[in-house]
Amino acid sequence: MSGDNFHIAGDNVNVHGTGNIGMVKNMAPAAVSPELQAALAELTVKLQELRAVVAPADAQRIDAALPALAPDAAVQPQARFNALTAIAGIVATAGSLREPIESAVNGIRQLLGL
Repeated sequence: MSGDNFHIAGDNVNVHGTGNIGMVKNMAPAAVSPELQAALAELTVKLQELRAVVAPADAQRIDAALPALAPDAAVQPQARFNALTAIAGIVATAGSLREPIESAVNGIRQLLGL
């Protein structure tokens, strides 16, 4: 099997030698646009305000989401989307902070293209 080539769901795999197991995928997160960085920074400020007024369990969920939403975090867009989805669930009961945070979350989702 040495030197064989395979095409697997979008991947081009070149096999050299024998006894090969698995593939190493080196996927770096996409670069963050200035617009996305600004939107994430604005959302982070709003989430700090929200964190102060929600139940402790929701505050913990916000804390868990914040690392993926940091403007300079090296994360995949899907991880950011998952964090935004968690935040959207909390925001649904956030009272007066609901609309500006929902707007920020939806804007970031559009910037991520997800």
